[in-house]
Amino acid sequence: MTFSSGFGSEKLRRMAALSLVMASAVSWAQSDGPAAKPAAPIERMTAQEMVERLSVHNTRSLRNLAPRLDLSVQFDFDSAKLRPASHELLNNLVRALQSDALKELRVRVEGHTDGVGALAYNEALSQRRAESVVGYLIEAGVDRQRLEAQGLGSSQPLYPEDHRAPGNRRVRVTPVRP
Repeated sequence: MTFSSGFGSEKLRRMAALSLVMASAVSWAQSDGPAAKPAAPIERMTAQEMVERLSVHNTRSLRNLAPRLDLSVQFDFDSAKLRPASHELLNNLVRALQSDALKELRVRVEGHTDGVGALAYNEALSQRRAESVVGYLIEAGVDRQRLEAQGLGSSQPLYPEDHRAPGNRRVRVTPVRP
């Protein structure tokens, strides 16, 4: 593809964004189709993989694409108590956040629930769960100033077609811009 000198930065930005959308569409089409979208929350991931996923790119074409991790963090039923099965995943998150590549990164830990139950109850439960994960990260050595907790209840389901889907119950980690 050849660009003429008449393209302004706005047109180049739009073309770059369009190429990213097209690449995503091709990738999605080559996957298993609709069943592969959206991706299930992550149950296992190394610290290095987390570093790669959370690294914030400052190029113009990627400025508006927020990296994030949807983690399958397990809690006791109707509780904010973390299950030991999630410790390995959270320990890898600690290692990633303490790495040289992410040592200055601030993150938001968002709690999400499925759509079962009252909205107000789910919001409060998701907030307690996000705070529980933040507490775990702090105890493991991540600076409190780099972390914030937010409970979103069932307002942003990963699987909107099935409000009871277990994948809707997750913790999302997203970088926070200064």
